[in-house]
Amino acid sequence: MQINRNSTKNITKSHFSFFVFQYTTDLSELKEQYFSVLYSYILSRFQDVVTSEFTITFTVRHLFYIPYKVRVRCKQNKEKLQCRFRVESENFIAISVFVILCAALFSYTSFSFFMWFSAIFLVVFYLIHYIFFSSLCSRIYNQIRVRETVDDFLSQEQLAWFKNPNVCPACGSEITKYHSYCPSCGLFLSKKTFSPLSATEQSVNITYTYVEFSNETETKK
Repeated sequence: MQINRNSTKNITKSHFSFFVFQYTTDLSELKEQYFSVLYSYILSRFQDVVTSEFTITFTVRHLFYIPYKVRVRCKQNKEKLQCRFRVESENFIAISVFVILCAALFSYTSFSFFMWFSAIFLVVFYLIHYIFFSSLCSRIYNQIRVRETVDDFLSQEQLAWFKNPNVCPACGSEITKYHSYCPSCGLFLSKKTFSPLSATEQSVNITYTYVEFSNETETKK
């Protein structure tokens, strides 16, 4: 995919940020045209996407509906790619200051309460942002990495177990259709219920005959 350079704007230098995430990967583990793949993914999910040479900025509004500018820069050398995510912290600082000032107004009689509240709020607020943006940046970066399939790390013997209904797919032990768990490794297979008469492969036919006893038969006994 070719990036539309007509909509590209000059990206200003980023300010200090509390949230910076950096990833380094071998080029052999990345998809072809990785920057175009990254740009397409960001463009389809975020707003205010602006790009320049190996740099993309976009706006994230998923955390408390607060807009955060995120800048991702890709730097490539001969063997590796370094991808750096930087989240602008202006809104984080502004909200933190606002909450602390409000706490100061309502806790003017207790300085210790104000200090404890401010410290706890800043720690919790920071951790929420850090966990959210760490997960977000990791998810975005994984879009340009080559993902291994199940067939890549399973042996031919293990692949045969998956295709054979008479063996456990985890350890290869023999099982029947009446096993809910593997007798060797304990793997849950399926939830099956059977009547006591169907515990074997053989079918059992039972015939009931009703006999009415007369009074003479009971007297002889």
